[in-house]
Amino acid sequence: MDNFVPISGISFDIAVNKMLYYGKVFLYTENPFGYGSIISNIEPTLAPKGKQLFSFLFPLPFKMIDDKNAIEDKIEDCRKLIYQLYPKIKDNIDFERVLVHKIVDSVEVNTLQYMDKRPKPKVPGIKG
Repeated sequence: MDNFVPISGISFDIAVNKMLYYGKVFLYTENPFGYGSIISNIEPTLAPKGKQLFSFLFPLPFKMIDDKNAIEDKIEDCRKLIYQLYPKIKDNIDFERVLVHKIVDSVEVNTLQYMDKRPKPKVPGIKG
């Protein structure tokens, strides 16, 4: 845990009032960096029949979380990206929940931690 870097984030949960997209995909974005999916396409019981639920997480540097102006700008950047990727969402929203998380269980891209450099798993009581 010596190299642990805390990560903050912004999450979007967007419910739409009809089926707009039919793929079961996990989306990665680069600018802003984030990921998400139409989670009700993966697990249909998460949304009422004929509706969809989208969920996205945009990780942020921990030091950014207390800068309210930067967070508001980032929320708008993320929202614009979502609407660009899924243009039908904007006119079909039942509700949108945006949460700012002080700390999230996410990942940091670390080019020095490739497979041979990662710590090996250790399970108490089991050798090998």
